[in-house]
Amino acid sequence: DLAKDQSLNVILLDINLPGMDGITALGKLKEYPHLEETKMIALSADALPEQVDLAISAGFDNYLIKPVDIEQIIDLFRVI
Repeated sequence: DLAKDQSLNVILLDINLPGMDGITALGKLKEYPHLEETKMIALSADALPEQVDLAISAGFDNYLIKPVDIEQIIDLFRVI
């Protein structure tokens, strides 16, 4: 709901959200035309390659594994 009325450059989206998984939430966010250029970054403690592949194939631009290294986030934001 917060993203539907805002233009954003990046959204960090946890894969394991209460009440809705991150893949479903990503699908809903992708319905908003004003977020078409927004980079969607998955965030999860699940480091299994299958989960990473699922998230990327669902449309996430990148996948960060918790605990996140702050330098990794800074490097990622530099290229966005």
